[in-house]
Amino acid sequence: MGRVRTILVASDHSRYGRHAESRAAMLGAELNADAVEVMSVCNRKAERHLHSPLDADPANVVASDAASRGPAVAVPALFRRDAEPVQSHVPGSGVGPAAIVERANRIGADLTVTASRQENFLAGLVARLRNHELIRLSDRPVLLINREPTAAYRKVLVAVDFSAESMQAARLALAVAPTAQFTFLHAFRVAEIEMMTAHGVASDSMDTYRTRAEEAARARLNSFINSLGPRRQWIHRTAEHGVPTPVIYAHAEETSADLIAVGKHGKSRFVDLFLGSVTQRLIDYSDCDLLITTSHSEETSATPPAA
Repeated sequence: MGRVRTILVASDHSRYGRHAESRAAMLGAELNADAVEVMSVCNRKAERHLHSPLDADPANVVASDAASRGPAVAVPALFRRDAEPVQSHVPGSGVGPAAIVERANRIGADLTVTASRQENFLAGLVARLRNHELIRLSDRPVLLINREPTAAYRKVLVAVDFSAESMQAARLALAVAPTAQFTFLHAFRVAEIEMMTAHGVASDSMDTYRTRAEEAARARLNSFINSLGPRRQWIHRTAEHGVPTPVIYAHAEETSADLIAVGKHGKSRFVDLFLGSVTQRLIDYSDCDLLITTSHSEETSATPPAA
């Protein structure tokens, strides 16, 4: 992926919403973005008590024109480096994931940023459901914020399954964290090992299968990373046998990652609701920020998707 030019942040202007606004503003400055737009997703009553969260030059901030929906508010604003600011869409009574996706498509957002958690359990549950739907509907990358930003991303974990989606996630992560240290992680599973374990086969025989599978996984991971082309970040690569989600959690904790990047496959509610997915579990339980991409281009990975 090339330069991140336009960022949309969807915020309810709560404490966690302001974390998302701050991260979007920091990314906009660090990446020299052309525009960072704040889209209000709170109701009109809450909007009356808001003030601008972005520390931007007043000449570059334009309040949204919400005259057709009621009095204009000051918070949802657009920061731009050019001379032609684009008005931010401000609904009068809250907005759902479909409207966020529509706005991102309309302004050509390279990244949509929003909070992953909320103040209490019920609000947090609603936020998770909203974010599941946002990611399911979106063809554009989404960054879910779990932590208050204090600095640029320093340690990034990229979950790799050799799909086009994980290739997109890797390239975008490299773009949004130009000064970070990276770990590229592939969690692999070997059917023979699982069958041997179930039948009580000696560990020596299983170790042979695991070693061969790990060598093959490392070779594919090296090929995957090489296909990313020139980069300036330091990259550590690791392949580990196990179920992806716990493996990702363990490595995120071990490396003190402040961002996990992962690709989302397809848009099926059936997969998310009934079969589950790595992405869904990361949304629900991750403690660090989460960057999610869905490949919608003709781009393909250097190797075929893992079985």
